[in-house]
Amino acid sequence: RAQKIRTLIKRDFELAYAAGVDAILTPATPSAAFGIGEKGSADPVEMYLNDVFTVTVNMAGLPGFTGDPAFLKRLTAAGFPPESIDIVCCTHLHFDHVGWNTKLEDGKWVPTFPNARYLFGRAEYDAWMAEPGGYAWNLPDTVAPVVEAGLVDLVDADHRVTSEVRFIPTPGHSPGHMSVLIESKSARALITGDATHHPVQWAETDWGMSGDWDGVQAADSRREMRAEHGDMGTLILGTHYAAPSAGHIVSVGGEWQFHVTTETEF
Repeated sequence: RAQKIRTLIKRDFELAYAAGVDAILTPATPSAAFGIGEKGSADPVEMYLNDVFTVTVNMAGLPGFTGDPAFLKRLTAAGFPPESIDIVCCTHLHFDHVGWNTKLEDGKWVPTFPNARYLFGRAEYDAWMAEPGGYAWNLPDTVAPVVEAGLVDLVDADHRVTSEVRFIPTPGHSPGHMSVLIESKSARALITGDATHHPVQWAETDWGMSGDWDGVQAADSRREMRAEHGDMGTLILGTHYAAPSAGHIVSVGGEWQFHVTTETEF
């Protein structure tokens, strides 16, 4: 699987390089800028895909790498210091979705939220324990410490967290991927996780991305989500969408669109 992903990435960047493209900015992850340059460019991280060019990735702000150093301060200022958090929901265990599970303290990775129960999908956890690495390469730093601390609950993909919050199974991007559905006061919101990376995937459900574990299954999950939440008023919260990242799936003229919103509905 890793070799297939590498081949796809290499092909895309070879085409871009041949066309004279200098950089690729992805709106799905605005904090990452993919730059194409001569071998030897080193700002800030190099990923050599062949002997011709280098892909340079700006990792600033990506959870699982440096993260946002002000995140915990902002969380505390909002009235939720780390010690007050009682539940952490992980949609899946890819490197960019587990970074704040832990923090570096005196040279050791420790749970960021020491009083919380960390909820991992059982299928997701078992799959990565059986075949570690790949897109879950940082589990020793971000997952193992909370497991060792006894703070992890392995749950089914349809686990109900509270009377208003529950997981829904959306596998495909990863083996046991889950999204988070919130229902309150007759309103609904859906945190997508990585079931989609870009709003266009609500219209083109078969469009995947190179990191999908099972592209066919991921597309099936998107179609099921669209059937359940399209034209239903559900507020969609796209985890990887560029701002504004919230909106609704709406049918227009027989086609699907994503209409963004900046209004709070809860």
